[in-house]
Amino acid sequence: MRSPNARLVLLAACAALPAACSGGSVDQAARSVASQAPALFQDGLVHATLRAKIAALDVDAATSVGIAVREGHVTLTGTVRSAKVRSELVSTAKSIKGVSTVDDELRVDPNMRGAADKAGDFALSAKVTAALAAQTGVNAISVKASAKDGVVTLRGDVPSDAIKSTMLSTTRKMPGVRTVVDGIAVKP
Repeated sequence: MRSPNARLVLLAACAALPAACSGGSVDQAARSVASQAPALFQDGLVHATLRAKIAALDVDAATSVGIAVREGHVTLTGTVRSAKVRSELVSTAKSIKGVSTVDDELRVDPNMRGAADKAGDFALSAKVTAALAAQTGVNAISVKASAKDGVVTLRGDVPSDAIKSTMLSTTRKMPGVRTVVDGIAVKP
């Protein structure tokens, strides 16, 4: 996998190719790319530094915030949970050597679901699936559990009302389950 800096140099080289093919020389194109390389390298360095600092500040922002850097001008896009996080990210961007200006296009959404929330939902789904398999055995294979913020949805088919009842009861008793959505169909 190429680094962001290598991608930027490659992109500049590709941008210069039409000039070389349209009557310009390969040497001219190479000189053009070479003259842009220091700025591209600096922008790549700013991008990598800012990405690392964002991950250290807020793990959810590491995946929800976009960064664009051009000639020292940084643009932050995406969503963060609070005005405090937003302010910290902008301040951090401004503190990095090589940054001349920062455009803050971040949105604040206190209900944003981050990586930790999604991991918790995945873990709850896995626990429910394991508990259903332990209670009902093979019958659990045809029922899929999904979770979001403690709301567990069960979907699939079972051969009897007794198995369906056992699955719903088992899920309701699980720690972390607030509500169960019944999408189980009985198909004898």
